[in-house]
Amino acid sequence: MKLKALSLAPVLAIVVALVLNIRADDVSERFLDAARCLYGTPTWTSYTNTLVRGYRVSATNLADRPVPGGRIRWFHVDGMRNVRDLGGWNGLPTGRVFRGSEPDCQPIEKTGEKKYHNLNVTAAGLKMLREDLGIKTDLDLRGPGECPHPETSSLGVRLVRVPLGAYMGAFSGTNQYAQALRVFADSANYPIYFHCWGGADRTGTIAYLLEGLCGVNEVDLSIDYELTSFAGVFGTRPRTGTKSFAFPQFIAKLKTYPGSALSDKIASYMEQALGLSRDEIASIRRNILGDKVRISPGMVEVVLVPDAPRTTVFAASEATNFLAQALGREVPIVTQPTAGKVSLILGSNVWSAAAGVEVDGFARDEYRILTQGSRVYIAGHDDDVDVFRKIKRGEHNARFRSGTLFGVYDFLERFAGVRFYFPGELGTVVSKRDEIVAEGDVMVKPDFAVRDCYVSAAGLWPEGVPEKEAYGLRLLYKLRLRECAERPRCCHGQNRFNIAERFSETHPEYFMLRKNGTRCTGTRFKNNWEGRQLCHTSPVWDVIREETLERIRKGESSVDVMPQDGMQPCWCPTCQARFNTTNFSLASGYATELIWSNTVAVAQAITTAGLKGSVAQMAYGTYRDLPSMDIPENVNLVLAVGGPWSESHPDIRDQQVDFVRKWSEKLGRKVSWIWTYPMKNYGRLQAPDVPQHAPHAYLSFYRRVAPYIDGSFVESNCANGETLHLIHNYLNFYAFSKFAWDHSFDLDAALAEHHRLMFGAAADEMTAFFDLLEKTWIGHVAIPSVIGETEIGPVMITGPSQLDLWTKIYTSTLLTELRGHLDRAMAKVSADSLNARRIAWIRRGFYDALAARAADYTKDLSVECELRRRAEANAANVMEGLMFSLPRGCSIDRSVCVTQEGAVKVVSTNRVYVGCSLRGRLKANAKYRLSYFIRFENLESVKGGHSGACVEYEEYTPKYRAERCPRGTYWLGTRDWLHQSLVFTTGVDADQPQSRPNLWLRVFNAKGTVWFDGVRLEEVK
Repeated sequence: MKLKALSLAPVLAIVVALVLNIRADDVSERFLDAARCLYGTPTWTSYTNTLVRGYRVSATNLADRPVPGGRIRWFHVDGMRNVRDLGGWNGLPTGRVFRGSEPDCQPIEKTGEKKYHNLNVTAAGLKMLREDLGIKTDLDLRGPGECPHPETSSLGVRLVRVPLGAYMGAFSGTNQYAQALRVFADSANYPIYFHCWGGADRTGTIAYLLEGLCGVNEVDLSIDYELTSFAGVFGTRPRTGTKSFAFPQFIAKLKTYPGSALSDKIASYMEQALGLSRDEIASIRRNILGDKVRISPGMVEVVLVPDAPRTTVFAASEATNFLAQALGREVPIVTQPTAGKVSLILGSNVWSAAAGVEVDGFARDEYRILTQGSRVYIAGHDDDVDVFRKIKRGEHNARFRSGTLFGVYDFLERFAGVRFYFPGELGTVVSKRDEIVAEGDVMVKPDFAVRDCYVSAAGLWPEGVPEKEAYGLRLLYKLRLRECAERPRCCHGQNRFNIAERFSETHPEYFMLRKNGTRCTGTRFKNNWEGRQLCHTSPVWDVIREETLERIRKGESSVDVMPQDGMQPCWCPTCQARFNTTNFSLASGYATELIWSNTVAVAQAITTAGLKGSVAQMAYGTYRDLPSMDIPENVNLVLAVGGPWSESHPDIRDQQVDFVRKWSEKLGRKVSWIWTYPMKNYGRLQAPDVPQHAPHAYLSFYRRVAPYIDGSFVESNCANGETLHLIHNYLNFYAFSKFAWDHSFDLDAALAEHHRLMFGAAADEMTAFFDLLEKTWIGHVAIPSVIGETEIGPVMITGPSQLDLWTKIYTSTLLTELRGHLDRAMAKVSADSLNARRIAWIRRGFYDALAARAADYTKDLSVECELRRRAEANAANVMEGLMFSLPRGCSIDRSVCVTQEGAVKVVSTNRVYVGCSLRGRLKANAKYRLSYFIRFENLESVKGGHSGACVEYEEYTPKYRAERCPRGTYWLGTRDWLHQSLVFTTGVDADQPQSRPNLWLRVFNAKGTVWFDGVRLEEVK
C-alpha cells in the first residue's frame, strides 16, 4: 500500500502534464523524477506500456545550459520522432551527440510494419537539425534495403553508414560495432546524429554503450532505454518482460567483461571484443564528456584503490583536506567511482589505464591531469613511502617519487586557487568556493629536473606549532613546493668510500704527501676538511673505480666521486708533475687535468662494463677549470657558483653566468645542476635577523643561467646565532620553485597575487614593505659569494661590518619607514581577520627581530651605557689583576683611553696578537660575558678575507674552540671609541689543569692603529 501511495503522485503529475500540454522539458524533468521513484516496480512497467503510449513531445530550444538533476533533452524535429540529446545524464555535456529516428524512409510493404516507416524530415526539421543543433555527421545504422538514399544523407551533412544488429548483435557483429564507435573517437565529426529506423533498438544499443562508457549509472541507462516508449514508434521498450527484446541478455553479456564499474566493463568490451585501442576509447570519452567538470559541495569524491602506494595515499589525504576546506563539505575517499559524482581518480589503476593515462613513459617528476566528464585523473610515478611517518619523525628527505602528489598540488592551485606559501593556516591560502571548475588535459614536466632549497628547522613557524612538529614540517613544505624527488649526489663523495678508515695503515701511499714528508692518514683532524686528503696519482682511484662499478651493479644510479672539501696539494713528485701550476690556492684550478682524467676513466669503465649508471663530479676549487679531455655523457657535472646575491655586483654575476655557459658548451649539453649560496652565515657576510628577502634577485639570476643548467640546489643557511630562517626565505623559495617548474613564470604577477591573497586590503602597503626590504638587501648588504672555492676573481668581497649594518644601512629612518608600512597595513584590515594575523606574523618575523637587533647593537655600541652598566653591576671581573703581554709595536696609552688604567695601543703592519692566559680562573660549562672598548684609525686590510681587529677567547679543552667579538667579522676603517660585548659558554674541561684558555687582542691581516681598553670578563649567573 505504501508503494502505491508513493507512486501515485508522480504518475498523476505526468497525466496532468500531458493533459495541460506543459512544455516538454518540464514534462521530461517530472517524468524522470517519477521514473526513478518507480523504477524496478510493476507500476513502472505498466506506466511505460500504457500511460504514455503514442505521446509526442513538443518542441524545445537547444540552450547549452546546466542540466539540473539530469533533465532529459528532447526536441521536436518536424517529420521525425524520438530525437533527444544524450547530454544531461549524470552531468554529460549537452549539444554533442543526438539520437533519434530515421530522417527519411524506404517504405516496406510487409503487413503491420509500414506504419512505422512513414517518416520524412521537413524543411523546418532540417533547419532544426543543421542550424539549431549544428549536426555535422549522420551516422546511419540501417541496412541498404532500408535507406532511400544509401549514398547520401538526407540531412545534407557527412554520412557514415554502418549497418548493425541490435542487442546481442554487439557481440556477433563486432567489426560493424567497432566501425560505428570509431565515428565517436574523431572529434572532427561532432556534433553527431545517429539513428536506425525508430531510434529504439540499434540506436538504443549504441546509446547504452556510449552513455555507460561515460559513467551514466545503470538505473538511468535503463530509463533512457525505456524513454523510447514516449516516441510513438515501435511501441514500448520496457527493460524486462516479453516485450524487452534481448535487452536483458545484452546487459548480462556486457557484465561478463572485466572491471569493477559498468563503465569499466564497457571499456573492456570495446577493447577486447571490438579491438578499439585505449587511446580510441579515451577519445570517445573525451569527445562526449568534454574536458570540463564542475565540482560542487557534496558531489565530489577521491578514488583510491586499496593497494595504492603510500605516497598516493598521502596525496589523497591532501586532496580531500583542501577540497573540503574550499567547498565547505567533507570529501570522502572511496575505492571506486560513484555514478553521479565527480571522481578524482588518483594514481595508476584500472580507471586511469582505461582513460589512457599511462605513467610508464613519464619522467621522474612528471604527471598528468586529465579531465573527462565527471572524472579527473591525476597520476605520476609514486614510490611506496610512508610520508605521514616521515613528517611525524621530523625527517626532511624528500628523495622519493611523488608524481601524483605533485599533480594533486597543481590541481588544487590551478583549479581551486589554493596557494602553498608555507605550512599552516597563515601560509596556506584556501578560498571558499561554491563551485570548482576543472578542465583540460595537461602533461606537466618540470623545466628543471633538480629543484632543491635548503630548509632548516630554524624559523618562525605557524602559531601554536610545537618545535618538534615544526621540525617535521620541513618535509611537508618541500613537498608542497614540489621539489625534486632526487638529485645525483655530489658533495665530496670520496668520503663515502671510507678510504681513511680502511687504508690508513695498510696503504699510506693512497694519501696526500705533506710538504714535511708525512702522509695525511688517519681520521682525526683539527678541521675535518684538512683530513682524508688523497694522493690522486696513487692506485686509490683503482679502488674508487672498482667500488663504483660494484655500487652501480647493486642498484645505485649515480656515484659521487668528488674529492674531499678544501683539497690540498700532494707533494709527491708524480702529483707535482701533473699539476698545471705552482699556485696552490683553492680557486687556481691546479688539479683540473688530474681530477678530471680520473673521473672520465671511472665513467668509461662503467660503459665498458655494460652498466647503466653515472658518476657525479663537481668543477670545484682546485679542479674547476675546463679540462682538455671530452666529458662522457654518463658524467653528471655540478658547478658551484655564488648565485642570486651576485645580482648585487653585475660584473661578478656576469662572470658566474659565463662560467656556467662555458662548461655547458664544453659538455655539449646542460650542466646537471648548480650549487648556489644565497646565504649569510660565513665571515664575509654576517647579518643576523636581517631579512634576505629578494625573490627578484633569485629570478633574475636563474633566468640568466637557465639555458645552461638542469636545476639547482639553493644553500641558504642562517647567520650565526640566528633563530629565523624560513620566514625570510619563503618568497625566495616560492619564486625559485615556481620558476623551476615553468620558466615562463611571471614573478610580478605571483607577488601581486600573494600580497592580495595574504593581506587583502593591505596589499599595497605590504608590497611597499617587501620591496623596500629587497632593495635594501640587494643594494647594500648582499655580496656575490661567501664560499672561497666558488669565488670568481682574485679579490674576496666583504660584506658590511656590523657597525655599518646598524648605523649606515638599517638606520632609524629606514626602520621607521618599514614600521610605517606595517602600521598602515594593519589599519586597513579587520583586527580579528586572518589578514591581520598574517601582517602581525610578518611584523614579528621581518621587523621586530630586525628592530630589536638594531636597538641592542646601538645600545651595545654606546660607551656611556656600558660604563653605567659596569658601575651598577654586581659582577666581578674575572681578569682582575691580569696583565696583557705586550709584543713589539704595542704600548699602554693613557692619553687616549676610556678607563683610568689606560688603553693598549697596537700599531700593526700585518698582524699582532696581544694575549693573556686565563688558566685557573674559569669554571667549566659556565656562561661568561666578554666586553671591551675599541678605537681604530686607518685600519685597512692587507690580504682580503678575514682581516681587521677583534677580541678573541680561545680554549683547548682538549678540542680547540674560539669565540670572537664581534662574532664572525672584524673591525676596519676609522672609528672613535665604541663598546662591544659577547656572551659565551666555556667547555666542560675549562677548569682542568691541562686546559689552556686564553684571551687575545687581535689585529689580523690589517695595517693601522687600534686601541683596546676596559677588557672585562664577567660570569653570567
